[in-house]
Amino acid sequence: MATSSANNYDFSCKLNSTKAIGNVTVKLFKTGDNDTFYFVENISLKAYEDTYVILTDMTGLDIDNVSLVLDFGGNSDGTEVTLSDVVLKEHSCDDGTIIDDGSGDVNWDENSDCNLWKTASFTNSYYYAPGWSQIADPVMTEDGNSYTFSLPSATTDQWQAQCFFKTDMATSAENSYDFHCIFNSTTDIGNVTVKLYKNGDDDTFFFTNNISLSAYVDYKFEMTGMEGIDADQVNLVLDFGGNPTNTEVTVSKIIVKESSCNE
Repeated sequence: MATSSANNYDFSCKLNSTKAIGNVTVKLFKTGDNDTFYFVENISLKAYEDTYVILTDMTGLDIDNVSLVLDFGGNSDGTEVTLSDVVLKEHSCDDGTIIDDGSGDVNWDENSDCNLWKTASFTNSYYYAPGWSQIADPVMTEDGNSYTFSLPSATTDQWQAQCFFKTDMATSAENSYDFHCIFNSTTDIGNVTVKLYKNGDDDTFFFTNNISLSAYVDYKFEMTGMEGIDADQVNLVLDFGGNPTNTEVTVSKIIVKESSCNE
């Protein structure tokens, strides 16, 4: 399969496992070049439940051969995973296909009392280290539920521009959760990491996803029906490693909510 930077693309697929797997990676990338990719999604699979991976209106890449890799590391003995309904298409090509993953039923109202972020308190910290040598923290400008990070110096690698929100939000394994935010960057950044995780435990998380941002284009990031985790405090980290000089990234309309709360 070949894709072009002249077009935008949609991708979707369905996964079903005979046993739960806590951290499955799905990546769509350029054959022979792991650093050129459409997305890297980390998801959890529950036994015998359909899980969807859906990406829409992705900025096109000039690729002669596109590869899809699925990593089921951490699987139990005797696990079988079925991949089905795989679609990669030009965004402008509307074939009428509708995949119902339940996200269309979610009320994404940032001002709703369902939104845990609305009443959360947080502190910020940073690891801003071009060339792995830490420099002065980025300046963060807050305007309600909108946060702009100024990154004056370029970085080259993932994890060199980490911006943390340490919150007092608590979550429970008894509930499932939804997450939403919007990114907008003044420059192209090819590999932004978004991670929602348990404070003090990097290995216990709701998701770790990698996305690409195009300059001045809103990127709507949504995760629905995520399996809950027992956490007294939940942290959000955004990593803009690979940013060009004088980049500003705004993340806004952050929503963290229980899936059952849809007022």
